[in-house]
Amino acid sequence: MKKAVKISIIIGTVLVVGVLIFVLASKNCNKEQSVMSENDVTEQVSGDFNALLQKAENGDAEAQFKLCLWYNSSYGWDGSEDEVKADPEQGLLWLKRSAEGGYAPAQRELGYVYLYGLWGDSLPQDEALGLQWLDKAAENDVDCAYSLGLIYLFPHTRVGDSGKPVHIKQDVAKGINLIMRAAARNETEEDHEAQRLLSILNSRKYEELDRFTDSQEDVEGVRQR
Repeated sequence: MKKAVKISIIIGTVLVVGVLIFVLASKNCNKEQSVMSENDVTEQVSGDFNALLQKAENGDAEAQFKLCLWYNSSYGWDGSEDEVKADPEQGLLWLKRSAEGGYAPAQRELGYVYLYGLWGDSLPQDEALGLQWLDKAAENDVDCAYSLGLIYLFPHTRVGDSGKPVHIKQDVAKGINLIMRAAARNETEEDHEAQRLLSILNSRKYEELDRFTDSQEDVEGVRQR
């Protein structure tokens, strides 16, 4: 874990053989980053399943993402009062449809799934595709923009669930542009952290980057920007 900023990228809504995955305490992004908390997910699966299904079938991307959650039983629910049977394959189908429909939270989840190979053989690890989905999500999701900005600024190598190392090429310019979006929003603690990071970069106090990364290679790459 990094010395300060704690960003744990929690893939909290995807389905892996019926088990909701909590992963990605990334080396360089150690501030808690989650599309949905357990309480959020529980709220999403309450209500009328058939009505939600109808909306999803009619192309509602948000409903499709919620439907993905209905098909997962990892938090201990069994489909709420409608007793919908857990079905990981259906969950994956609706997650993809939601992401393809432009729903940023789904794009973000799908991006991390591809990037880190979270579904193993059922959905092969694909770093390039993962970054493409994360880029799409970041266009409409400022929180994702901040997380992705840190990844590009402070790339890391780790082994995904597939056992395949993850190599992300440093892109300082892209990382800074993403961080600037969060800083401009100026609403959440993450936004304020983004402002602090930009201040460090602007003042060239690179020694203070150790709160974001312990990689001297990362720091040197930023220094030479």
